[in-house]
Amino acid sequence: MNVKLKPPCWVKHIETGIVLRCRRVSMSNARMKKETGWKGLVAHVQNENGTGLVEYCKLTKPTAQDLEALNARIKKQFGL
Repeated sequence: MNVKLKPPCWVKHIETGIVLRCRRVSMSNARMKKETGWKGLVAHVQNENGTGLVEYCKLTKPTAQDLEALNARIKKQFGL
């Protein structure tokens, strides 16, 4: 059972464990269904490298530890 996400929000990719920023959720189009086999909803996510698309069913809410790790990594990256 997947949780309902209300964008914009922070999300965690289940397979990789990466915390991303979800910008919006939309329906998959015919091209996505044909080429990738995605069905249902698609999330538009963003990280420091750019934006991309992820299946909605592969996202979940991040825990407090995940968000703390993300903040620590960003602070280290910018030297704070």
